[in-house]
Amino acid sequence: KWQYDERGRVISIENALNQKVEYFYTELTLENREPIIKGLPLNAFGQLEKIKHADGTEEHFIHDAEGRLLAHVDPKQNITRYEYDEAGLILSRTDALNHKLKYKWDRLGRLTRLINENGASYQFFYDVASRLVKEIDFDGKETVYHYDEKSGQLATSIEVASAYGQDLKDRAAPKDRIQQFIFDSMGRLEQRTAGYGHYGLELEEKQTEEFAYDYMGRIIQA
Repeated sequence: KWQYDERGRVISIENALNQKVEYFYTELTLENREPIIKGLPLNAFGQLEKIKHADGTEEHFIHDAEGRLLAHVDPKQNITRYEYDEAGLILSRTDALNHKLKYKWDRLGRLTRLINENGASYQFFYDVASRLVKEIDFDGKETVYHYDEKSGQLATSIEVASAYGQDLKDRAAPKDRIQQFIFDSMGRLEQRTAGYGHYGLELEEKQTEEFAYDYMGRIIQA
């Protein structure tokens, strides 16, 4: 269950176990505030500043004046920092262990590759309409995306079965993990079905999730 404030920002999400995650945003104030991390700016009015989890732990976020995330402090106080290029595209993410993830973009501003601290690559491929059609992760596992011919919306994603991909234990033969998506007339995700099998055939071990929205188009239930 999702709840929003008068500005349309999510302020809490509660699951079926009544565990609530709360979201806090920077308020407009004349009081002097101390930066969360020395040397980094204060968040501007309205920016996401804190997430409080059901167990009481907190995450903190520091943004620049343009709203770009500069640093994230996790519940264990580990700090992850972000760098950007002149166009505002993210260049790198460095975690508390000084592991750096580099981002590569093409001339159309599409993310094409992630390079981790070991030099391994995560690749992204697009069609002529700039829709994501395939990903190859750091372990070489492929995920393929198909789109509806009429609406152009995402219809199916396929995580191709592989020895180092999904867990194949207790299955007689490798099968792809497939997700099928249904959108409403306003382009909002209405239903997602996940299971195992092969593209175009009936799925096994199916699980379906449905989504509901309020009159403003904000998700309220899943």
